[in-house]
Amino acid sequence: MTGVSHVFTSLANLGQPGLNSLTFDRNGNVYISASFAGAIFKTGPGGGPATVWVQNPLLTTTGVPGFGANGLLFNNAQTALFVANTDNDTIVKIPVTPSMTGPVAGPLDCCSPPVPSARVSSSS
Repeated sequence: MTGVSHVFTSLANLGQPGLNSLTFDRNGNVYISASFAGAIFKTGPGGGPATVWVQNPLLTTTGVPGFGANGLLFNNAQTALFVANTDNDTIVKIPVTPSMTGPVAGPLDCCSPPVPSARVSSSS
């Protein structure tokens, strides 16, 4: 270890995918939300090139403020990755299957009806 900072991974070649949040699996792989690309990217424990782990319309933005996939976190069993879609005010649950190299993304149903919003009451 040299104590010198360096670029761990770069997705600059994709234009402006809007990198946002990071989370890690038990193998040390790094998952990166890309708010403008509607995608989650994955790179290994040592960094280097990242690949699309999952990309889906549920992770894209449809309006203002323009941030789709945002914060993300695996559940303790690493059987699901939860991703906040800031623009749509939704949490997307991505099913995952464990593997020797880290969780494998399962299918997302992009056409399911949305879950009804929680009603927020104001005190008068």
